[in-house]
This record gives sequence, C-alpha cells and structure tokens, in this order.
Amino acid sequence: MPEGNPGLDILLTVVILILLALGTYFLAKKVTKEIKIARDEKSLHIEGLISKSDINSVINAYISRVSKGTNFSLIYIDLDKFEDLSEAFGTREAHKILESIAKRLKKILPVSSKIARYQGDEFLIFLNNQYNQKQVAEYAYKILYELRNKTKVQSAEIDLTGSIAVAHFPLHGNSLKLLLESLKIAIYQAKKLGGNMLKIYSDEFNQDSETIEYFYQIKYAIEKREFQLYYQPMIDYKAHNVYAYEALLRWNHPTLGVLSPQKFINIMEQTGDIHWVGKWGLECIIRAQHELEAINSEYKHIKFSINLSPKQLLSDTISVEFAKIIRKLKGKPENIILEINEFALFEKQEQIFDNLVKLSKIGFSIAVDGFSIDLATIGRLEKINVDIIKLRYQKIDEADSVEKRFMEMLLKYAMENQKIIICEGVESKQDLEQMLVHGINIFQGYYFTPPITFIEIQDYTESFFEKKNILN
Repeated sequence: MPEGNPGLDILLTVVILILLALGTYFLAKKVTKEIKIARDEKSLHIEGLISKSDINSVINAYISRVSKGTNFSLIYIDLDKFEDLSEAFGTREAHKILESIAKRLKKILPVSSKIARYQGDEFLIFLNNQYNQKQVAEYAYKILYELRNKTKVQSAEIDLTGSIAVAHFPLHGNSLKLLLESLKIAIYQAKKLGGNMLKIYSDEFNQDSETIEYFYQIKYAIEKREFQLYYQPMIDYKAHNVYAYEALLRWNHPTLGVLSPQKFINIMEQTGDIHWVGKWGLECIIRAQHELEAINSEYKHIKFSINLSPKQLLSDTISVEFAKIIRKLKGKPENIILEINEFALFEKQEQIFDNLVKLSKIGFSIAVDGFSIDLATIGRLEKINVDIIKLRYQKIDEADSVEKRFMEMLLKYAMENQKIIICEGVESKQDLEQMLVHGINIFQGYYFTPPITFIEIQDYTESFFEKKNILN
C-alpha cells in the first residue's frame, strides 16, 4: 500500500478542526439568537395574544400561498407617550395597562384576526382577505376611538391615545418587510402630526389619502358628537337688530381642530351622512330657539337658518321627516329658514322642486342664492314661494355692467314681490356702504362677527344694541 502524505493529512485535520469550530460557533450563535428571541417573546407575552414570531409566520405563510388577486391587511398600533406612563407608574403597572388594552382590542376585532404585541408598546394585527379595505379601516377607527376612552391605572383614570397605521397587501408591499416599512412610514406621519390619529398608508400622503381617512372617520365623529353648529348673525341695518342666525356646520376634530365643511361635506354627500346632518341640524336650531326664548321672550322673533344641499332635497322623505321633527320638538317653521345653495343649477330637478313646495307648505321660509338667477329662473321661484334671495358681496362698478343690471333686476323683482334680499360676505364698512346704495338692508359677514358658538349668541344679542355704532 502506498504511504500516506503526512502534509495532506495534517491539512485535512486542520480543515476538519476549523469546520468543527465554525460549526460550533454558528451553532452557538444560532442558539444564542434563539435564546434572545425566546427571552424577548417572554417579555412581550400577553395572555390571549400570539407572539411576534407567530404573527410573522402567519403573515409569511399567507403571502406564500395566496393566489393572485388575494389580499390581506395589517393594522399597527403605537401607543402615544407610553414611556411617560411607565416611568410614572412603574413597569408592573405599565404591563397591566397593556394587558387591559389587549383585552379591549380582542373585544373590538373579529375572532379570525391575529393580534400580537410586536414591540414594547406596539401591537400588530392581521386581518385576512375576508375583510375589504373599508371594513379594515372601520376596525382601525374603532380601535382609535376605544383608545381615547379613559384607561384605569391603580385608582386613577388617565388619557391614553395611540397612533395607528393601516397597510394592505400587495398594494403597500408584497412582503412582510415592505409592509412593515409602509406601516412605519404611516406611523411616523401620525406621530409627526401629534399622534392620536390613524394614517392609511399612501405613497404620497396626499389629498386622496386625506379624503379616505375622513370617509371612515365621519361615522365615528357622528357617534362621538364631534360635529357642532356655529352661528353667524344676519343684521337688519334698518331696524338695528338681529334678523336671523345662520347655522354653520363645523367638525371639532380631536387632532386637527375645528374643520370647516369644505374639508368633509362632499364626503358626507357620498356616504349619505348628509341626510343625518339635515335632521340633526334642524333639531339643534329648534332647541336653540326654545332655549333663547326661555331666557328672553324678545328672542322669539329671531329666525334661524340652516343649509340644505341638492342631495338632501333629492330625498323623497325629507318633507315628512322635517314635519315629524317640527311636531316632536314643537318647532316654529315660520322662524326657520331653509337655505338652498346653487338653486339655479338644480331647479329643473322635479324632485327638488316638489320637495321645496312641500317644505314651503309646512311653513318654512325658503332662501336661495342669487347665483346665475335669470328671468326664467325667477318664474320658478314664484311657484315654490321663495321668501329670501341671498347675494354674496362683490364690488359693482359704477359703470354700466352685467353685474349692475343683474343687481337692478333682482332688486326690482324683490321690491315688486315683497321678497327679502340679504347680502352676505360683508367684511368692511366700505362693503356695507356700497350695498346700502343698492337698497339692501340685511347683511351678514365678518364685519359684524365671525361665526360664534351657541353659548355666545345670548351675549352677542344682548350687547348688540350697545354696539349700534358699528352700523353708523
């Protein structure tokens, strides 16, 4: 037999020893990593929730087997300023708070959902393809509003809020890693704006994403009574008194402050919530009238107005519903003005026309905007018994112009048919004086006051006579 090569034998022995050492090192590293994961999992463990590794496995398995066109969604919750609570109450109490939140989450979410405590004060929720994007957003907003409820700590109640993000597979990432990145971006946006809000991930947090967010928030804003009416007076210059107060819808958004209708009214039109606004608004102004009359009987002559959109007037039940509200709350329809915007654009819709006739017969005063009213439209105004025409202030040149002829036509029509003309948008004494020249006596605008809350109405009305110098 040939003798072996001593050098080669030594080399092989060294290689084997190195491989054994490397194997031991990587094995040790793997074991160390697994021990660390196990420790982390134990520290994150909350009864009733699955672990971080388990939810990762669920998501990855779902991604690997879903067919083309299948989707799912993730909701990420990051509690706001939780570190401050942990420092104030200690680690044990902080853990109890998280356990309480976990129980509340399980009550809100469907049984098929998977929930994990993903980091210290962060939760990840998996919703499979049974739930579309609208349903997922609704669950997310339920969570947002649930977190805004008081949280009990020892014998105290604290305010605890959360920043919430939503991402959809594959729209916002075709892997767990990419989905988590999208969620983190959305969470960052929410935190940057002060937290206590939900962000649905979008490549460019643009107007479209804002619209989607409002779309889902409105439902909960109604439930939480976040909508409020502000009031702007219409001043009768000739009589030196308040002719009416126009009710203006505002949204007291919990994180964005007071929002004007331009931000959300179009969405309410799409969702149908605009019909709720009409009925709720009518109830509010009737109650406001009763409260003011109880304070001072002289207030019984002050009217209140509320805006109705064409979509509301397309409802075949609006007159019946408004009549029921009047009977239930013992309202005085003769002291309520229903303002119709863009009347000239929609007056040929027979359903709108019929509803205005019915509402007028109930006793409501009807006001329309003067935009693009012409002789043909004026003929229709007579049939629905319009009481008021509202004009928005605009500078009218002394020279002969279309605007001047239009103004003269309307004023002549109003005088001959005993209609009231109100000029809104008056912001200065100069505006007021220019409209006085045209024979208009009732005005509305920031020159007198910006919209005020109901609580401020009494003070404004009572002090109005002390401020007559504003009219002089």
